[in-house]
Amino acid sequence: MRRWASDLARANRGTFDSGAWSMAGHGVVVEHDDLDEIRELMPDVARDGGLVLSIVEREAVGGGFESWMDSIPEGTPTLIYLEPGRWVGTADDDEQVLPPEPTHDEAMAYGFRATLAKFMDSALRELPVVLVTVLQSFRQLDPLLRREGRFDRRVKLPRSSDEVLGKVFLQETGASVFDESLSAQPSRLGAVLRAEFRDSRRRSLLRQALRRRAWREGRPVGLADLVEFAVYGTGDEDEKAHTVDERWPAAVHEAGHALVGWLDSRDRVPPVYVSVTDRGGYLGIVVPPYDAHEQITDNRTRLDVVHEIRVRLAGRAAEHLILGADRTSARGSLCDFESASSLACDLLGRWGHAPEVESDLEASSNLAVVIGKPTASEYAHVETMLRGFLQAQFLWVLDLLRANQATLERIAQALASRGVLFQHELEDLKDAGRKIAA
Repeated sequence: MRRWASDLARANRGTFDSGAWSMAGHGVVVEHDDLDEIRELMPDVARDGGLVLSIVEREAVGGGFESWMDSIPEGTPTLIYLEPGRWVGTADDDEQVLPPEPTHDEAMAYGFRATLAKFMDSALRELPVVLVTVLQSFRQLDPLLRREGRFDRRVKLPRSSDEVLGKVFLQETGASVFDESLSAQPSRLGAVLRAEFRDSRRRSLLRQALRRRAWREGRPVGLADLVEFAVYGTGDEDEKAHTVDERWPAAVHEAGHALVGWLDSRDRVPPVYVSVTDRGGYLGIVVPPYDAHEQITDNRTRLDVVHEIRVRLAGRAAEHLILGADRTSARGSLCDFESASSLACDLLGRWGHAPEVESDLEASSNLAVVIGKPTASEYAHVETMLRGFLQAQFLWVLDLLRANQATLERIAQALASRGVLFQHELEDLKDAGRKIAA
């Protein structure tokens, strides 16, 4: 960002030089995850480059091209920030074309891009004006505008570390609002923010919700409060009342997810939050650690995918073990099984992994992947592997839960009684019994 501002200042020296302005770039895309944060930096960039800043809001970009260009004083070096919206197009390697029966919005957006492209090829080259927008990826911009002389400069900003993100949030919110579970672990705070509160707008709402809770309850807020807002949002909502007996089946189910997610994970760290309270449309929910390997890795292995499948199967497996096969929920595992089946289909049908990989022969038995629409024989082949693979994983999960049944029951009983368990409470339940089996 500093290099770009320096180039703008260099182009802005003395009389207008079209070559210098071309080098600085008449069209710029800034890449960053937090679009609001970068917009807030535009006044600094304009100031450092010696330019006047003009901000065009999303709803005005496509509909008022002539008006916002005519509003620029002639000869005044200007940085025009275009709020991203439908006008940028969609992520595609091909230029966007109008569909046979375009909607009004599609026709307007396409017409604007065409007009803007012509303007950048002609009049803009002779003006001390820079157009800039902010996107998560340069590839989100229609290739029609990704050409020399148009948006031909990309400024990609590095992603802040979780620790930096957490420290900034602590400072902006006020350190006195937080207890040590957050103030002493800014990287943990940053991991939650990155996963659940991705932009400045969401984080500003979270800041106010945390301050409000600290004020209302007369105490500093901590990780438990943060995770609750991450799960259910920052609004106020009362949970629906349920008795311990009514919660019991859901508690068994969620305890299974929680325990397998804990014991089978790379880090072997318990979930940060497990709930069977009736809020936000969820009766049961398990939140794994936001900074766990499985959550932050950019390159998932076969083992990572198998872990995800096992966790999804664990709810039904826990019900089977504790409640008995006839008393498992008829529909309660539908979403779990859909997700497990989808992951297994990708693993076996698209990515060329075999159901068993203990030997070289087994590992190399399924290298021909499905390309395009599967044939009847390919579909049958994958389906046969899929059913056997999921059965084997279910039995593996059942064995793990059976070996740790006492811990599973303690978690389920505590969950049914309290409604919510946090990470430290899960650890206490483990320590209360015998050593967990590997």
